Amino acid sequence: MLSRQIASKLRGYETPFYLYDMALLRQTLESVVYESKKYGYKVHYAIKANPDRHILERMISLGSSFDVASDGEIRLLRDLGVPGSRMIYANPVKPPRGLEACREAGVRAMTFDSAAEIAKIAVALPGATVLVRLCIDNRSAHVDLNRKFGCRPEQAVELLLQAKAAGLDAAGIAFHVGSQTTQSDPYLRALDTARRLFDEASAQGLPLRVLDIGGGLPIPEHHVAFNLEALLEQIRARLDEDFPHTEIWAEPGRYLCGTAVNLLTSVI
Repeated sequence: MLSRQIASKLRGYETPFYLYDMALLRQTLESVVYESKKYGYKVHYAIKANPDRHILERMISLGSSFDVASDGEIRLLRDLGVPGSRMIYANPVKPPRGLEACREAGVRAMTFDSAAEIAKIAVALPGATVLVRLCIDNRSAHVDLNRKFGCRPEQAVELLLQAKAAGLDAAGIAFHVGSQTTQSDPYLRALDTARRLFDEASAQGLPLRVLDIGGGLPIPEHHVAFNLEALLEQIRARLDEDFPHTEIWAEPGRYLCGTAVNLLTSVI
């Protein structure tokens, strides 16, 4: 909520516009990148949360990678000088223009959740690195993306084997527990499922090396209580225990920018 003092200074400006707390934004971005490097995780900022150049340029300067969901986002980052090796096309359903943008920008990592996507990727981007996206039950999420994306866990290993047979680099598993997840249980259940699937894939001759835990970390909301430090510690502990030799990727979005940006508009 903006203070009255700040609000009074903004009268007369034409809306809508963003108002940034640049000090808080820098602090949040830098702390997340620092923590990820400390624990050996790879951060992909989900730019759909806020694609403003202030945020993107700061993340670029910090060496972050990016989660892109459309051809427009891929080309935006390309024009800012971001190589395709720092992007993951994390939309499991890709139109032809999205795959064309991947070719143009050199994006080689992406998620999928069906056999139809395997065929499309194999034709457009032979040998691309793919992660199968799981559907994770979390009805308490503010936005439950699992109603829209993800395969059932019992389908995952077979889809990875099909991807390998199609000449793709079947590298691992991805999930997203849903936005504004304030408890660790959905993450821990997803990690338990992923660990079981890693073991099943290995038993079938397909060792996996990447686990993408998506986003979903909460930002403060009115009347919503949670302990973020405890949530993060429980997730880190489970990752250390069950995936000690696995490359861990994450895709935070609103967690990075949600508390530092206000959108101001007029109500008539």
